[in-house]
Amino acid sequence: MVFLHLGNAYSFLKTKALAEKHGAKILLRIDDLDRDRYRPEYVQDIFDTLDFLEIPIDLGPKKSSGI
Repeated sequence: MVFLHLGNAYSFLKTKALAEKHGAKILLRIDDLDRDRYRPEYVQDIFDTLDFLEIPIDLGPKKSSGI
């Protein structure tokens, strides 16, 4: 199951294109501010989607930490 909204996938792809165009790095930051609704599969879905879209992360977590 995919949890990521299509708008987020578009944003990821746009960020990748802009980073490549300008020689910038891609930084992934995952804020966990809502512990009541946190689910590890949501975070894993971010990594799975980035892998599927072939978007490498230059800085930040490289895999789900299972917080």
